[in-house]
Amino acid sequence: VRSSMLASKVLDNHRKRKVGEVATLENPPGSEAGQDCPAWLLPEIVDFLKVYQAQNAFFNSCIYMQGRHRWLKPARWSGRLQDLEELAGKCACPSWVVHEILRGKDKTSAAAEYPAALAERYANLVIKVFKQNLQLEFWRYKCQTKAMELSQLQKNWVRSREAKTPSPVE
Repeated sequence: VRSSMLASKVLDNHRKRKVGEVATLENPPGSEAGQDCPAWLLPEIVDFLKVYQAQNAFFNSCIYMQGRHRWLKPARWSGRLQDLEELAGKCACPSWVVHEILRGKDKTSAAAEYPAALAERYANLVIKVFKQNLQLEFWRYKCQTKAMELSQLQKNWVRSREAKTPSPVE
């Protein structure tokens, strides 16, 4: 719940500044047979996802792993990040892959760590938005300081980027 509160503040700030949004949450979906409950069912999280029109990426951890032994751990990433859906995917492991059962502290602790390939793909999405934001802020600065020197095309680009950002949540 605290993560969604923090993500809300971040997104409100991004919307106020009219820049690309980056604020996501990750939590396993939980099991259908067990006593556990995923964070996605908490009313505060449901509200966050609805209010901010969150995108979702559902995936199995094994798609980001290498080697013979992998875990078939379902996961979900939700929030606001351009192209977040690109992280989605289902298990398509070859028949020689062994999906280990996650029992015991050693295995569950190891499975809690993001596979490097997943972390890299996520980081690339974040960097892409940050680069766009940096470019946007640069041209805004240029618009303010050297308005006469900018082409109409550059001014239109800034306006179009600002128009694509949602309004702050009231």
